[in-house]
Amino acid sequence: MFSLILEGVCNEINWERMVSNKGNTQERERYYIGVVTNVITRLGGTFNTAGSQESVDIQDVIFPGMEPFHIEGKSTSSGHFMLNDTMIKSNVHYMLFYVKHNLVTLELGADIIKRTTEIGTHNMVEGRKPASKEAIMKAFGVLMDEATYSVRCGVMSLFDFGQMWKQTWKFGKLSSRPRPNWSITVPHKPIES
Repeated sequence: MFSLILEGVCNEINWERMVSNKGNTQERERYYIGVVTNVITRLGGTFNTAGSQESVDIQDVIFPGMEPFHIEGKSTSSGHFMLNDTMIKSNVHYMLFYVKHNLVTLELGADIIKRTTEIGTHNMVEGRKPASKEAIMKAFGVLMDEATYSVRCGVMSLFDFGQMWKQTWKFGKLSSRPRPNWSITVPHKPIES
């Protein structure tokens, strides 16, 4: 079924509509989601579409005799896919649109992760044991508590705190560059009479 979905999308996609104008990637995303869902419907499948902030575009795709599955679309003009704040999920199928090459692929997230990252026991250094997940999370909590306290005491500025996050961490061909996400509540000032 996956090959039929891919074939249908390849036959129906209009590559001119896949070029993002003035950074309007949402328009392009709405277009290719429409193409994929049209193909699924034409092939006799059903599905649910995600809300605007959900991380998987097409959910619970069902065809007779098959287990439900999910499809997330990603497009690129450069070969570099932006994941923003959601990591690839191993159990989701990713439809990757290579706009520059007019090419579409469909891959399981687990296969993408395996193919693009350097994660596994081959990274083990003799004589060094990695810390447990629990120990790392605890140490991170202690560090963040200390950093927050340092800001409140004036040792570090809010700007310095934000800059701590702006580093790129590489895992092979996958990289993570966190960005601080600030929000502020500003109470209104009473009008002086």
